[in-house]
Order: sequence, then C-alpha cells, then structure tokens
Amino acid sequence: MTHNHMILQSPVLRHVLPDNAEGVGRGSMKARCAVAVLFAGALSWTGCDTTASSTDAVSSPAYTLIDVTRDLLDAPETVELDGETLAISAYLYRDFMPVASPDGSEGNYDGSPLMAMATVSTTSGAALPAGLRAPSLWVVQSGQAWFDDSPELESGAGQLLVGGRNGPKWGPDSFVDVVVELVSSTGVHVLLAARHCSIHKID
Repeated sequence: MTHNHMILQSPVLRHVLPDNAEGVGRGSMKARCAVAVLFAGALSWTGCDTTASSTDAVSSPAYTLIDVTRDLLDAPETVELDGETLAISAYLYRDFMPVASPDGSEGNYDGSPLMAMATVSTTSGAALPAGLRAPSLWVVQSGQAWFDDSPELESGAGQLLVGGRNGPKWGPDSFVDVVVELVSSTGVHVLLAARHCSIHKID
C-alpha cells in the first residue's frame, strides 16, 4: 500500500496508541507553509484566549496528549480521494500580547495555549469531494501528539478549514507536524499531513 493511498485500517484511529511539520501539494515548502489567514477569519478567532491551564500536564483538561503512532509518522502530504488529490496547509501560533489586569496595569503573561489551523484543498484547485469530513486533528512534536477529536470546522470556496484551540504551550519558534483525519462520503478514512510547520509568536 503506497503512502498516497494510505487507508486507515481502523476508522477509529484515535484509539490506537503506538510504539513510540505546512504543505499543499504545489510549490516550495515555504509556500506550502503559508499563513492560513482565510481560515483564521472564517473561524473568527481573536488569538487572545487565556482560559486554558498554564501548565503542560498531560492531565490538563484543556488538551489531550498521546504518544505518537506509526500512522501519524507515516501520514502522506498528499492523498487521492474520490478522484481528487488533496493536500493541506497549516498555520500555528501562540499569542504573547500583554494582558491588562483589572487595575489597568499590564501583568506578566507567558503566552496563550497553542492554536492550530489547517486548510484542506485539492492540488488542482477543483472543488473538494462532496461530503468530506475531518473528525480528528493531531499536532506532533518530539514523540508526543496533541490530539483533538472535535476540531472546529468551516467549509467554503473549495476548502475545508479545520482548527484546534487551547493546546500545549509548545514553542514558539519550534516546529511540528500537523495531521488531519479525512472521511469521505462513502466512509473511506485517510490521513493527510503538513510537515515541519513553525509555531509563530504573536506579540
């Protein structure tokens, strides 16, 4: 089985624990790591969410960390589904803008939790296959993966927009892989990855 046609053996990959970073199918790695401004606007994210826990404990209620699976490591950067070649671009960031205290002074702030945004599109520019879904999102770094099984979704203009909020406080200026699970209208499950994505600092 080739990577371009990697079909998940189990439709519930998120329950499989293992043994153990931006890209569309066109252009250079730099182009494939383009900022997903359209995605951020579609989801109306402010980037100023400070409600998550400030610790990186695995037991934090804000996010879930799992060991990296072989499926995540082997996820391809393009995949064929319903006759179209699909790829994703990704943008990740943490917000370090000062937060005002009730008395109006600016306190110390160690940055927001990680925000991840991915845009699924066809490499040809054609419309996405009808009924395409993205039930799961992983952000992978150093043998661990932040896992979100209820990512926020928007669709339109031939793109599927997927996002995770309140992740671990990785980075900034470090690199991750972003992996999205896609499910076709006929129930075919595939993984799609954007590799070596930078975590940006907003200040």
